[in-house]
Amino acid sequence: MIAINTALFIADYLVQSGVRRAYAVPDPEIAPLLNAFRLRGITIVATESGTVGGMLAAAEDAVHQGVGAVISGAGPGVAEIGPALIQAQVSHRAVIALTIEPDGGDRPSTRGSLDLRTIFASVSKGSYRLTAENARELMPLAWRLATALPRGAVHLRVHSEEMSKATRGAGGQAHAPAASNGDRAALVQRASEMIAASSRILVLIGPEVLEAQAETAARLLAEQWEAPIAVTPMAKGAVAETHPLFAGVYGGLGDHALLDLMNQSDLIVGFGVSSADFVHRWRPTSPVIHLTHSGRADPGFPADIVLSGPLNALANQLQRRPAGLDRGEARASETRRAIQQAVLGRIDERALTPQEVIEQLRRLAPASMPLAVEADLAGLLAAQLWTVTEPGRFLINNGLGLPGSGLALATVAALTRPQQGVLWIGLDTALAARPGFLSYLRDLHTNVVLIVINQGVRAELLRAQERAGYPPVASDYPPLNFEALAGTFGLHYSRVRTGVELRSALPEALTSGRPVILDVIGDRESWWRIE
Repeated sequence: MIAINTALFIADYLVQSGVRRAYAVPDPEIAPLLNAFRLRGITIVATESGTVGGMLAAAEDAVHQGVGAVISGAGPGVAEIGPALIQAQVSHRAVIALTIEPDGGDRPSTRGSLDLRTIFASVSKGSYRLTAENARELMPLAWRLATALPRGAVHLRVHSEEMSKATRGAGGQAHAPAASNGDRAALVQRASEMIAASSRILVLIGPEVLEAQAETAARLLAEQWEAPIAVTPMAKGAVAETHPLFAGVYGGLGDHALLDLMNQSDLIVGFGVSSADFVHRWRPTSPVIHLTHSGRADPGFPADIVLSGPLNALANQLQRRPAGLDRGEARASETRRAIQQAVLGRIDERALTPQEVIEQLRRLAPASMPLAVEADLAGLLAAQLWTVTEPGRFLINNGLGLPGSGLALATVAALTRPQQGVLWIGLDTALAARPGFLSYLRDLHTNVVLIVINQGVRAELLRAQERAGYPPVASDYPPLNFEALAGTFGLHYSRVRTGVELRSALPEALTSGRPVILDVIGDRESWWRIE
């Protein structure tokens, strides 16, 4: 075996495992690893903070089920990666975070005072010390641990002196701890008895189904049971939304009719559901069976029976034919119509609304063009209105995600599909919190159309203050100037106030081949009138 140094071994392992991009927080300590990455053809994207780097790394998994990599030195800013790893853990995104520390000698260093193991072990699947001696075993372990279901983040700490040392020992022998299947025969029998006694089953599909590639198993069971199908926002595309059994998005705006359908069902079967993807607490009162690979019950999704294990295998063990079947397609169709009526039925046609923006965008954009959204009112409205027929066309993080997580998804989607173009919709809140993403969209030559639903978030702060009876003394909330922001970052900008302007601006934006901001100004009083 030809000896190579640790930095090159890490780069080789990641390349061979499919990593093509890494996100780096600039720091002198990481230079040897960055050089190794460049030698092996890994693209380096420099980020202004560990939080943004971690968000982009997690987005790699969301967009194409790749493992994200984020690199940082051990300066005070290293802890900024923590919030992004928490988001990765909650969203089941596979991320490997590498922090390069000053050498392990006795030389005093302010950077050596941080206990990175304690910090990162609490927000990841594990935090490990990587050395030249153990690199060939630890890298496979970290990869397997990050990608083992449920996917998540793994942290590796490396002293800078280890980067130039030759790796030793055999490689590829480590394995992540295997989850025990346990004895679940009795639970499967009970679940099958509940299914056999039910005539109005509803199937709820969550994001674990995409993670486990169990979409077909979930759909086939629903078809066998003639059961209406609902999905949570992060699971959009698991079942084609043109399927006659598709009923709607639980957690999307205007889902009251879907909640009624759930309460009218005599059994809900959840496939890979995560309560982190719920916008509000679980409200249905029907009995629940939950199939999950997480290995534990979800307190936010109370279930009468929890079956834990590989989702495809669990689906094959369940009762195939209930005793009686009751109009599944008709109930799903009625629910879809009721949701559309709730979302679109009371809109003031004289004012430009987010509903009209999304409807026009869906008509004009190619069906294959991905839409990334924030988990805000605009994103949850799009979750209900934006029809998709396959995974990866609608990208959203859960409501616990960091502000701007939709921007991270759009950025990575544009890098993954550079010729295709990507759409993003969000309120002005996201760009107010993460304007730095505009520099990535420009510098990486992306083709992204940003539709900002400008609700005057800063002015709303003043209005809320006034409604509460507080005098606006020393209060100044100037509105965000998106035209100036676009000019600062060299992006094309258009302001849209009417439906006519929208229909004129959208085709040009969609075919421009460069980042564009469409600043949608509407009548706030007519927005969000949804039953």
